Amino acid sequence: MIRVEKFKVKSITEEIRLSDYLLGKSTVYESRKGIKKAIERGLVKVNERDVTSGRFLKTGDKIEVYKTSLRKDRIRVDLDVSVLFEDEYLAIVNKPAGVAVSDNKARTLVKALPDILKPSSEIDSLAYPHPAHRLDYPTSGLLLVAKTQKMAQTLSDLFAKRKVSKEYLAICTGQFPETITINETLKEKEAITEGKLLKHISSDKYGGLSLVQLQPITGRRHQLRVHCSNQGFPILGDKQYGESEASQKAKGLYLHAYKMTLTHPKTKEALSLVQMPPKKFYNFFDESDWPT
Repeated sequence: MIRVEKFKVKSITEEIRLSDYLLGKSTVYESRKGIKKAIERGLVKVNERDVTSGRFLKTGDKIEVYKTSLRKDRIRVDLDVSVLFEDEYLAIVNKPAGVAVSDNKARTLVKALPDILKPSSEIDSLAYPHPAHRLDYPTSGLLLVAKTQKMAQTLSDLFAKRKVSKEYLAICTGQFPETITINETLKEKEAITEGKLLKHISSDKYGGLSLVQLQPITGRRHQLRVHCSNQGFPILGDKQYGESEASQKAKGLYLHAYKMTLTHPKTKEALSLVQMPPKKFYNFFDESDWPT
C-alpha cells in the first residue's frame, strides 16, 4: 500500500463519524461509497489502527489514507506521448489529439502515465499520476501532471490562483482581429480569453483562415472553443461549435496547447516549456508563422 493522504483532527465541536469527516476532504476517495469501501479494505487508519466507518473521531486523532499499488496484471496502454519535463514531483507531457485525459474508456492518458513516467520515490507517490487540468479529447499539447498527492493539491491551488500560464495556437475561420479580450460568462461563471492574430490567409473553402495565439485567463470547460465561436471565428475542425460544414469536416480540431509557464512549487525553478503544433498545422502555416 502507498500512503497518499494524512489528516490530523484539530478540534471536534460535535460528534462526527470517520466516513463523514473524510467526505469532501479526501481527494483519493471522493464519494461516500468509495470512502466506506476503502475503510472496509483497511485503506484508512486512525492512529495507525484499522477502524470502521462508523468510528467517532476525537480531537487529535491522526488519519492516514492509503491506496493500493498498481496491479501487476493491469492492461498496458501504449500512447505516443513525449515528456518535456519530469522530476519526483511533477511532469509536463505532450498529449496527442484524439486521446481522452481521463474517462471510463480503456485507452486514456491517465492509464498510460504509469508506463510513460518514472515512479516517484516520495512517500505520497501516486500510483496513477494526476493531471492538474483539462485538455479536451481533440486538443493536443502540454499537460501538467502531479506525481504525488501533495503536489496534486498544490497544483490545484496554483490554478485556482491563476499562477500557471497556458498559451494555445489555433487556426480559426474568418478574419480574426489583431488583438481581442473576450470577457463572456460561461454557465454563469467568469470566463476571460485574450487573443492575438499572428497571420491571416485567404481561403475560399473556409472563408479565410487566421493563425491565432490564445491565452485563457480563466479555465472553463471548452472556453477557447466557445469564445472563438461566439465571436464569429470558430476554430477549424470544431465539430461541436463550428459553423460551416467544410470546417467541421476538417481533419481534427486545430487547437494546440503550445506553451506553459509556472514556478515549480517545490524547487522554485522557473519553468517555461514550448511544444510546437502537430504536422496538420503546417498544411496552412509554416514555422516562420509561429510565435517566438
